[in-house]
Amino acid sequence: MGDGRGGGPGPGLGAGRGLAAGLRVAGPGGRFPAPDRTGGGGRAAGLVGVTGSSGGATLVPVGYLDLPGGGQIVVDGRYAYVGHMAPPHGTTILDVGDPAHPRVVAQLGVPGDIHSHKVRVAGDVMFVNYERFPEHDRGRAPAVGLKVFDIADRRAPREIAFFRTAGRGVHRFDLQGTHAFLSTEWPGFRSNILLIVDIADPAHPAPVGQWAFPGQEAGVSAGPLPID
Repeated sequence: MGDGRGGGPGPGLGAGRGLAAGLRVAGPGGRFPAPDRTGGGGRAAGLVGVTGSSGGATLVPVGYLDLPGGGQIVVDGRYAYVGHMAPPHGTTILDVGDPAHPRVVAQLGVPGDIHSHKVRVAGDVMFVNYERFPEHDRGRAPAVGLKVFDIADRRAPREIAFFRTAGRGVHRFDLQGTHAFLSTEWPGFRSNILLIVDIADPAHPAPVGQWAFPGQEAGVSAGPLPID
């Protein structure tokens, strides 16, 4: 399924806005059975899976946990991080050290006009996007951008920075070394551009570069407009 803004599936498995979701942890030997319940609107519940394989063997579920609809899941060590599609759910941190019994250790909420469906982790620092739903009034919605959390204690994420962008905010993003690469709206441009942010000091992210298609400059009516 898509990640809520077109362009096909993003990293992780999208559950769709408003659908229930679950986390299934699997090992080699069998297949995932179909869920025996439904999510919102009578549709089959979306699933986020963490899987393992051996020599091309099929997979068998060994654990299950109900969660709100997910956009992206990242696994780092014994923890899994789920970015949710719809408010008030933001990000959930799960302990998956015992794959048969995954458990919630922390959950972050978001304002009603925001979804925070992408998450990345670097050591003891977690990054999440803040993006505004397109149908909501920009003048009344909360700030958008990239939030940064100290997660040295996974049970108590602590916000250490909020790098604000513009427009609808940050959609997709990735980390590489000491930089974050954001697909975001930005002053002076139409639609999303690539914004490069220095995160060497996670508490003080700073923009260091940008790239856009010719014609994306504000006031220019010609040229392609990327959707992501």
